[in-house]
Amino acid sequence: MKKIKVFYSILIVFITICSCSSNPQNFLILGKTFYSEISPQKLDTFYVQMRSNEFASIRITEKHVRINARVYDPQNSLIQYKDENQMGDKEVVTIFSKESGIYKIIVGWNFNEPLTGKYTITLDKLEGAGNNAVEKSKQLFDGWYEKYTPGAALLVIKNEKVVLKLTKGLANLEDNIPIRTSSLFELASCSKQFTGYDSFAC
Repeated sequence: MKKIKVFYSILIVFITICSCSSNPQNFLILGKTFYSEISPQKLDTFYVQMRSNEFASIRITEKHVRINARVYDPQNSLIQYKDENQMGDKEVVTIFSKESGIYKIIVGWNFNEPLTGKYTITLDKLEGAGNNAVEKSKQLFDGWYEKYTPGAALLVIKNEKVVLKLTKGLANLEDNIPIRTSSLFELASCSKQFTGYDSFAC
């Protein structure tokens, strides 16, 4: 199994080098969904034209295969790697552009079965970047969650003052009940990080 992974790693590096010299063909268009199929022998390359100080949110739905995504800036430097979720979920690529030019997203197979499968990629947002941390946080949150899927609530308190309060998505899919600031959540394992921090802080 290790030999197979090494072989595929070398193959992906070779394909990546070849793809870097190709001309842009698959430019993402705001709101348009691209459909494709991935395999160990195939990498897909997509492009986004951005001006300096813009924000882009790109949703890649792993319909029938596990994928990863690498993002390169106009200088062809790797600025982001995404491989966070499982098959059937989505990877959300977010870019805050520091310079104008063409940003590249390379989608590849992530070394887990099945070997082939279909996925979709959509440019959900392309807009001016927020002017401060609160506005940028809102853009990130809005990109991570969708209106009619399971969502989240976010509350940020600084110096005993609420600086950010956000909700998006559904609390109940069957009854189409949205998440509100008053929605109750089961803490479960989320409390572990607070307990751990408190233990080290003492």
